[in-house]
Amino acid sequence: MQAPEREVGATRERILLEEARAKPDMSPFAGNKRVASDDTVMFGVTIPLKVRDRNQAGIARAQADEKAAVALLEVAKSHTVEEVNAAYAAFQTAREQVQTFRDELLNQADESRAIALAAYQEGATPLLSVLEAQRTRAEVRQQYFRTLFDYQTSLSELELTVGKEIQP
Repeated sequence: MQAPEREVGATRERILLEEARAKPDMSPFAGNKRVASDDTVMFGVTIPLKVRDRNQAGIARAQADEKAAVALLEVAKSHTVEEVNAAYAAFQTAREQVQTFRDELLNQADESRAIALAAYQEGATPLLSVLEAQRTRAEVRQQYFRTLFDYQTSLSELELTVGKEIQP
């Protein structure tokens, strides 16, 4: 965002420069002249008369550059807003998934394993059901850690997009 904003400022300065070039430069002068024994003092102002060249092409070029820079600034603004919105949506989704794992899925997997282990110890179920419950618990925990990684990644991307640290 800063580069397009600086470019707009630079184009505005170029317009002022081109408009200043359109005006004639007045040059004062002073001096003395000696011819034989006569000393003459001269002073005055020189003003060029610009009849045809009023630097209209330079002014028009600078104005066109300004319009292009303003258009690029608007594109950059809309692109930045979309990036922030997308990063925030990804962050929100990841945060909700982590919360779902913490509130429901991890507890359910632990409870299921505990029930299967208790049933096995009572002799009501075979060892295979305990192993299956343990495998399911391990898969849920593995998916939780992947989701937690995705959450941290989305938080980092959001911070990069916004340009400052965010406290979740």
